[in-house]
Amino acid sequence: MRIRHWIMGLALACGLAAGAPGMALAAQGTDEPATCGMCGKEMTNAHVGFVLVQPDGKEERLGCAGCGLAMLKDAPKGVKARTLDFLRGDEIDARAAYYVRGSSFTACCEPSFLAFAKKDEAERFAKGFGGKVLDFEAAFQAVHAAHHHGK
Repeated sequence: MRIRHWIMGLALACGLAAGAPGMALAAQGTDEPATCGMCGKEMTNAHVGFVLVQPDGKEERLGCAGCGLAMLKDAPKGVKARTLDFLRGDEIDARAAYYVRGSSFTACCEPSFLAFAKKDEAERFAKGFGGKVLDFEAAFQAVHAAHHHGK
């Protein structure tokens, strides 16, 4: 069992080191890394981003699921939310995702909120790295109870 967790951690580290084209993009027209619209941190981890899509199609990229969930509280009706599956880096519907809150892996803000497309994968991750698995509504409530940002 320990070897399985070690292999999962190694695969995760390799995937994060390789990155994904997803969310950790340089600011348009500059060599500067993009910064999160909520906490102001550089968006350097391609597996934890969050995107709010306004009804007019304008997108706001945030550094992590915690920041995105926090921004959703005051978002106007009709805003769509996408996040990245932490294991694969694929964009998924944020409202259909499962979140691991407070694992030992912190990519942006604390407590961390990592998104997963599949509940069983979130549960296995939490078993190996700690944290609690939450559905969207529970994560949304938890982020407003405990997630603090610099703004």
